[in-house]
Amino acid sequence: MIDSAPYAFTIGFRRPCVVVSRGLSAALTIDELTAVLVHEQEHVDGLDPLRQLVVRMYSKWLTYIPAAVAVLRWRVDRRELVADRRAAHACGRKAMVRALYAVAHQPPGTTAVASSRQLLEARLIHLETGNTRPLPPVTRAQLVASLPWLSIFGLLVILHVILTVANDLP
Repeated sequence: MIDSAPYAFTIGFRRPCVVVSRGLSAALTIDELTAVLVHEQEHVDGLDPLRQLVVRMYSKWLTYIPAAVAVLRWRVDRRELVADRRAAHACGRKAMVRALYAVAHQPPGTTAVASSRQLLEARLIHLETGNTRPLPPVTRAQLVASLPWLSIFGLLVILHVILTVANDLP
């Protein structure tokens, strides 16, 4: 893609493909660019664009249950760590860290390197040390905010079971 900003991403649902800007290919060494391509190939192999679409769709439907939205987002974020691990294994951690820094140190809004600062930090810690700092799937506040809706859902399930059993009685 002809653009001076450094970025790469995977797009497409049935046959995902990788897009790399000229700015990224010019800014990275061959090892770093290879690490980026291996990282993005993991997203292709995992059909991650489709996963992200499903997460966005369910997130809209589950807006009133913040804990469910957080778990869905956590699943997508974990895929970034998996893709980073694959790239680090294939090309070395240093190459992937340098590539991630090259993309991460752009002005705000110019790159979609991470969904949050917390994810970016977790990715860098994982790559630099080999340790995975756990990404909390659900915060206490999200869980508390979700309890009323989860309670209503639970009651509806119980009511459904009772009515189903009552209808099956002679």
